[in-house]
Amino acid sequence: MKSKYTRLRLILGDQLNIAHGWYTRIDPDCLYFIAELEQEARYVKHHVQKLCGFFLAMDNFARPLREAGHQVIHFTLDETAGFRNLSQFINRVAEVFLLLLPAFGQFQDAMTENSPHQWSLTENSARSEDGRKSNFQTNLLPPQ
Repeated sequence: MKSKYTRLRLILGDQLNIAHGWYTRIDPDCLYFIAELEQEARYVKHHVQKLCGFFLAMDNFARPLREAGHQVIHFTLDETAGFRNLSQFINRVAEVFLLLLPAFGQFQDAMTENSPHQWSLTENSARSEDGRKSNFQTNLLPPQ
C-alpha cells in the first residue's frame, strides 16, 4: 500500500455493492476507505447482533476488493472512536493519505463517495463541528 494517493473514495456500510462502477477498473492512485462509525450505530436503536453483522459485512467487503488489486483500508469502530463525526474523520483521512490537499472548493475532485442512503448521514457529513458547511459534499438530494 502506498502512503499517498490522488483520490480517496469513501464506502459506507449501506454501499457494499461489488457491482458498482467504481470497481471495474484498478486505479493505483485511488484509495478506498471503509469506516465503521459510531454515528452509524447510534442514529437509531439497533440490536447488538445487527451491528456486529453490519460491521463484519464491511470487513468482508474489503477483502475481495484488495484481492482484485484495489487499494483498500478498513477502519474499525475502535480506530474511528476518537472522531466526533464523519466530517472530522474524513478530513483526517485526507490529511494523512492525499498526496496534495486540494484548495477549498476542489475537495470533491480528490474525495468522492458513493452517496449514503440515509439522509441523516448525508446531512451530518455535510456539516463541520461548528455547523458550517464542510468541504465534504454529497450529491444526494434531501427526502421530499
